[in-house]
Amino acid sequence: MSNKAAYIFGGCFFFVIGLVFFVFGCFMLDEQLTVSKYVQIDAVIVDHSSHHERDEGTDHIVYNDIVEYEVDGVVYRKTCDYGGYRREPDNIGQTRVVYYNPDDPTDVIFKTEVRTILIVACFCAMVIGTFMFVFLLCKGIKCED
Repeated sequence: MSNKAAYIFGGCFFFVIGLVFFVFGCFMLDEQLTVSKYVQIDAVIVDHSSHHERDEGTDHIVYNDIVEYEVDGVVYRKTCDYGGYRREPDNIGQTRVVYYNPDDPTDVIFKTEVRTILIVACFCAMVIGTFMFVFLLCKGIKCED
């Protein structure tokens, strides 16, 4: 493979990587923006669910919070869909903020700071991928074999 082809191939590789991060970032950003249409409410952690996960060849139990919240006199119970704990947490009775859809109170979003950080990281990776694409493409065009 010539140097010119290698630069162009590398540029295309970074373009695809940047595109993947862009799509993933947009997906997560859409969910964050959806939260602005939802109503914030404090939910009480009432229990934990558990399931087995296999990570790097090791089985372990992951615990997720189960929360209850009240909307118009009706109590709803939801299992948090965010990360999880490797040890059973001692947080029953504590509150956490959730966002529910006013048209369907069973539709809940558990917003976390980690998602915001991931969105920023995705868009930064997309920008870096774009710069690498342009750099390698220009280098490939100017390259003389």
